[in-house]
Amino acid sequence: MLLCDRDHRLLLAMTVEGAPPSGVRPTVDVVLGVAASAGVTGIVVGIVQERLGQYVPKPEAATLAGLVDRCAAHGVDLLDLLLVGPRGWRSLYHLAEAPEEGEDGIG
Repeated sequence: MLLCDRDHRLLLAMTVEGAPPSGVRPTVDVVLGVAASAGVTGIVVGIVQERLGQYVPKPEAATLAGLVDRCAAHGVDLLDLLLVGPRGWRSLYHLAEAPEEGEDGIG
């Protein structure tokens, strides 16, 4: 996870080794809890996997839903959510934009 100031300059890079994608939300919550006092106004979240694959399994994707709104409620911009593999990366930002389960009346 990259923590950035309002000019998107890097303040801190944080690694949570061995955590599954379901660990993203609790990690983001820790950052949001100290964001204001630490001057954090933007974050980039990266999920490192052995390969990029063609899709993100539904249970993993569901844990990422609503992160954009969750961050915004704390005055923090989610700048991107990345899936990183040994030969590249791709943005999963669209998954973080999706409403959390139950917010859209589904689930």
